Amino acid sequence: MTTKYHIDEMQGDELLALHIAHGTSALEAMNKVTAGPFVIRTVQAHWFRVVDQGRREVFKFAVERY
Repeated sequence: MTTKYHIDEMQGDELLALHIAHGTSALEAMNKVTAGPFVIRTVQAHWFRVVDQGRREVFKFAVERY
């Protein structure tokens, strides 16, 4: 079953872009918006807030840069 996720692309506390993607998980939805690999956000300035409004869950990811 796929879920609709609202994905906010953030720079610090500033909203850069809004995305909507469907997936069986938050990570699958993120893969439809940008390429990984993904890490749990800690202090990264550029990050993504992924919201499953049906379950009221919020995930915070960043793209791992080498």
